[in-house]
Amino acid sequence: MLLDFIKLGIKTLLRNICEKITIQSIEIIKNYKNFSKEIYKLNIKAENIIFNKINIRKLNINAEDLILKLELKKNPLIIEGLNADITIQLTTDNINKTLSNKKWNSLKQSIESFLLNENISHLDINNKLIYFISKNGNRIDNSGCYLKFYKSRILLVKIDNNKELPIFNDENINIKKLQIIKDNIELHLNSKISFNS
Repeated sequence: MLLDFIKLGIKTLLRNICEKITIQSIEIIKNYKNFSKEIYKLNIKAENIIFNKINIRKLNINAEDLILKLELKKNPLIIEGLNADITIQLTTDNINKTLSNKKWNSLKQSIESFLLNENISHLDINNKLIYFISKNGNRIDNSGCYLKFYKSRILLVKIDNNKELPIFNDENINIKKLQIIKDNIELHLNSKISFNS
């Protein structure tokens, strides 16, 4: 009963902070007991997410050492400083929808300046390389770009001259792996997250 209440709280919170989300599953499993505190594992799977105007195909969150606090007077559910492993999958369509949103105009303009072109329509992924397509349908740079990461940063790198453009930097996130599979970008990262419903 208690875990069902907590699951409901997490579902409600996710639906409140995301503009769109389809929650596939939430699992809370008792892991062990430590100094009278019960420690749980938390697994969340979701898809078709829009969060902060970012379109995401799939999201998996896994956390091992979850301590749950219930405070019925204020916020019913509090999860603080949870260290979680997160997997995010972005499709080409997700990225194009994100870049076309007004909120991300500055990122799009940075990429256009980086490519010395002001007419990016969308991007395409082929053979693990990213190609930007102009509004007239032509590739802006035939040699393409790739992504590399270092700790909390993601960089877009031009193949022809190794010029780099930082496109993401968040000190609260530690990127463990970034890979392109077909037309998807998969990110594996570690971050502290908090739930406060």
